[in-house]
Amino acid sequence: MKRKQTLRIWLLLLSVLLISGLLFACALGGDDDDDDDDAGDDDSGDDDDDSANEPPVIEHTPLGDQGEGFGPYRVDADVTDDAEVASASLFYRRTDEADFTEVEMTPRGEGACYAADIPDMTAGAGVLYYIQAEDDQGAQAFHPAGAPEELHSFNVLYAFLLTYDDGLAEDAIRGVGAQSQVMVGYVPSVYPVLVGRVEAYINADPINAGKKVRAVVYSDPAGTGPSADNLLFTSDETEVVETDSILKVDVSSGGIQIDAGGFIVGLENTDDRGPWIGLDETTFYTGNSWYYDIGDASYFNLSDTEFAYNAMISVVILIP
Repeated sequence: MKRKQTLRIWLLLLSVLLISGLLFACALGGDDDDDDDDAGDDDSGDDDDDSANEPPVIEHTPLGDQGEGFGPYRVDADVTDDAEVASASLFYRRTDEADFTEVEMTPRGEGACYAADIPDMTAGAGVLYYIQAEDDQGAQAFHPAGAPEELHSFNVLYAFLLTYDDGLAEDAIRGVGAQSQVMVGYVPSVYPVLVGRVEAYINADPINAGKKVRAVVYSDPAGTGPSADNLLFTSDETEVVETDSILKVDVSSGGIQIDAGGFIVGLENTDDRGPWIGLDETTFYTGNSWYYDIGDASYFNLSDTEFAYNAMISVVILIP
């Protein structure tokens, strides 16, 4: 009888041990599976966050020196993102100020261009600025990349407008063919000067809206007109947003200084068909407007054509 009871007790103990071992093994196996799953979830989640949280990309050509009385000074930037741009802001201050002023940058035209203005300032002022953009995931980018410790800067100088037209929009126009240019030559009354901005009247025709142009600057030391060898600067591309208005293209980033003789400024079409630029019919000044025809790679004077008028293109020059 005692032997049977002893056997039952040993069988009971063995069963308990076997069940405990299985439970312990399952517990270990379950933890391993959970850890693996958790690790997989964490890794995949991190990867997804990284790929969806790339910061915006800001492309901007810093402004050069600007002219008193010719503000506001427009700051343009191309802002793109792999998701969606939520906001873009311009921060600026004078060098004698401690705090930045923030201005929202708004989309301009049909592309990724954002723009904001720095107000006109008196000659002698120094200006510091940077751009900040944020996407819909909260990722931020700055231009320059080290902002706000690293900043863009420019000075405000005395300036005046050189122009040969009367400022009135008249009937005559000149189209800028693909990759072609319309230009006007100038001779400053003082030296040295810096070329600050090219301005051109764009005809009211709706077809002009959305066209892409660049400003060009040539030296003209002999007063004989433009030549490919004398091309000094080509600006960033600008989109025509408003027609029946003056298109202003900043060329200050080129740092173009004229120490003697003349120079030539104009617009180059980068579109399939460029905008119509006004011609001044009533001006007494002729013979100093040129056209570059990409078709035969030649420059010719508008006085030698049926459009023997002066192109309505002016230039802001700065006194360094």
